[in-house]
This record gives sequence, structure tokens and C-alpha cells, in this order.
Amino acid sequence: MDTTRHGGAEQGVGDAARRLTESTANLVRQDVDRVREAVEALADRTGVSVPGGREERGNRISGLGPLLGLAAGLGVGLGRGIGVLTGVAGGPPTRTGACVAAVSAAAAALAASDGPMAALGISDPKEWEPADWAADIVPHRAYGAATAVLHGLRRSCR
Repeated sequence: MDTTRHGGAEQGVGDAARRLTESTANLVRQDVDRVREAVEALADRTGVSVPGGREERGNRISGLGPLLGLAAGLGVGLGRGIGVLTGVAGGPPTRTGACVAAVSAAAAALAASDGPMAALGISDPKEWEPADWAADIVPHRAYGAATAVLHGLRRSCR
């Protein structure tokens, strides 16, 4: 067995995994920084101060960030639910309907999370790299798919 050839392949896979891990960690750090900036900008613009000492305030800002994402997701889900109840959104539970529901929910979630960041001047999606878009689109597509599945389950239980 030629260990040189296999060692080179292992080295290549190891390097690729390391680069992927480093780039993913960098994207997560950037996202956390953007969310902190959003919380601080919203607090400044609304005239609400986040209380506490330096460390305590930082922890509170870090905790409020995920709540903004949760609020965006709940808002999109609520909007979709109201649309279904009023007949504006929805339709027969077909594959096409599920795909449209998934894409529309994902697009709404993207707009609900990225729109305020752009409006606050924290992030400009026009300047994003493909890796930034991929890191942003994947979780929103998962959200859209879950929304469509739940909508389909609700319709099939009638």
C-alpha cells in the first residue's frame, strides 16, 4: 500500500475541513457581531437603554439578539397563518403549493431578518460574498420548508 498517496489525500481532506471550519466560524462571528450592532442601534434609535455594567450589558445585548430573530420568525409565521385563514395565502396541499409556500416563507424570513439590518446600516446585502449568502439562505430555506410542512399537515388534518 502506498502511504504517500493516501497521506496526501488525507492531508488534502484535512486542509479542506480546516478551511471550512474556519470560514464557518468566521461567518458565525460576523453574524453575532451584526446582531449585537442591531440591538444597540435599535436601543439607540428608540431611546431605550440596555441597563447594567459593561459585562452585564454585553450579556443582555447578546441575549436580546436571538430574540430579534425569534420575533422575525414568529412575525412571518403569524403573517402566513393570517394569510391562510383569510384565504390570501394557501391553496390545495399539492407539491407545487408546498414549494410555493416554502419559497415564500423563506423569502419573507430573509426580508424580515435582513431588511432591518440593511435599514439600520449594519449590513448591505449588495456587498455580500457568495459564502455570506449561502450562510444566510440555508437556515431561512429550512424555516420555509418547515413552515410549508406544518401548513400541509394542518390542511391534511381537516
